[in-house]
Amino acid sequence: MNWFEEVKQNIEQISEKNIKPKEVRFYNLGGFITIAQRINEFSSTCKECENLKAEILEVSQNIDKYLNTSNQTRKTYEQKRDSYAEHLKTAHNLVKRNLYAPTYAFVGLLVGSVLGFAFAQIMQIFNAYNADFMKVSILIGWAIGLIVGRILGTQKDNKVKKEKRFY
Repeated sequence: MNWFEEVKQNIEQISEKNIKPKEVRFYNLGGFITIAQRINEFSSTCKECENLKAEILEVSQNIDKYLNTSNQTRKTYEQKRDSYAEHLKTAHNLVKRNLYAPTYAFVGLLVGSVLGFAFAQIMQIFNAYNADFMKVSILIGWAIGLIVGRILGTQKDNKVKKEKRFY
């Protein structure tokens, strides 16, 4: 059995027996498996990834102890997982799956609201303005910004998926 299969099997077996299903989702053990898979893929060319394999194997063998004992051990698990993810981001230029769509949608929402407000202010100068116009233009800008941001973010997420630059 190869290293990744052993890590995956350890996490799946231990989580079935000793970890509540809510905690499996809350601590994103599926994401931890994905991180391990990506570390395994880069380990042949990256010395740090090769060195992380031993630590990840230890975490996978003791995942129930990390999550079921104290808050401090949970924090230790989260710090380790985050450090593995940070290595993938910095050294291998990977990003979280589906990162851009919600981020761009939020930014689009803000920008659209500001542009809607600015449009209403400009219309006030030309006296083509009533009390409800401000609300309507902000809401329309909000909606358009949200839609445009979501579309652009989804396109970028699809590009990242096509290039397999996610974890």
